[in-house]
Amino acid sequence: AVYRIRPRFSAFGSFSNAFTRAPILAQTPAGNGPHDPETSRQVEGGVKAELSQGRVLLTGTLFQIRKNNAFRLDPNFGPRGDNFAAVLPIGRVRNQGLELDMTGRLTSNLSVIVNYSFLDSEILADRIAPNTVGGPMPNAPRHAFGLFGRYEITRTGTTFSVGQESRGRRFEPYAGIQAAGYGLWDFGLFQRVHKLVELRVQLENAFDREYATASLFAARAGNWPGAPRTFTVGLRFARLNR
Repeated sequence: AVYRIRPRFSAFGSFSNAFTRAPILAQTPAGNGPHDPETSRQVEGGVKAELSQGRVLLTGTLFQIRKNNAFRLDPNFGPRGDNFAAVLPIGRVRNQGLELDMTGRLTSNLSVIVNYSFLDSEILADRIAPNTVGGPMPNAPRHAFGLFGRYEITRTGTTFSVGQESRGRRFEPYAGIQAAGYGLWDFGLFQRVHKLVELRVQLENAFDREYATASLFAARAGNWPGAPRTFTVGLRFARLNR
């Protein structure tokens, strides 16, 4: 539901239910199945604002999600130890927080996207590992930030881009390990060399930051490493519409 407070300001809210079955391979006895479905309810509300004659859109959202019979991967891979899809129904979890977004074309050449999220995640009940109750959900960062900017020089057909992604530290309560927070920078250059051909040069993780995208579900598995500095050169071909 959306209510327009003023011509450029609106309030919105939503409510939804979800019903999710475990993966098919987890429903077998080798995957600890069969399992009852995971159910969840989500409530969110917020405001939207259009500024600079509609060129900039601001959105603020508060949300809460509660799940019952939530699943997690079984670190023992099922009773026989041979089913990598095996899951365990842990109980109840709750995620709530705030999201802020700004999308806009600040000038005729400059476009920017900025977003920030705050997440308060908590395990409310776990009949298999009760010592994790009160802890956060696995790999749920409390803070996350993203930035993307794009500057176009129409006369020369040149575009520059910059992106930044930051994540706070993340815990894996079942493995007892954590992944440190990180910040990454990406840069790009896009040059139109023909009306149908564009040269693309991209540098990802420009400062070669060592980071973990996630902590895995068992201490013996550790953290999953992110990609190192990556330099890519490519061509993009377009086709004229007839």
